[in-house]
Amino acid sequence: MTELEQAIEIAVGLHGTITRNDSGFIACFSDVLTAESYIVLVEDFDSLTADRQDRCVVVIKVSSLM
Repeated sequence: MTELEQAIEIAVGLHGTITRNDSGFIACFSDVLTAESYIVLVEDFDSLTADRQDRCVVVIKVSSLM
């Protein structure tokens, strides 16, 4: 399982709503605290980067930025 797939599974486990494409996904949560906690988890993945906007977190593969 890739880090992207693992990050998606974690978001789903936190009851996040997922919008996905080939480079990453957006996960929206019920509150800001869950989004903040999720972004801390995603920071452990070497191949992913994430940014939070309110209750949503944008997660993309670092390789897609190059």
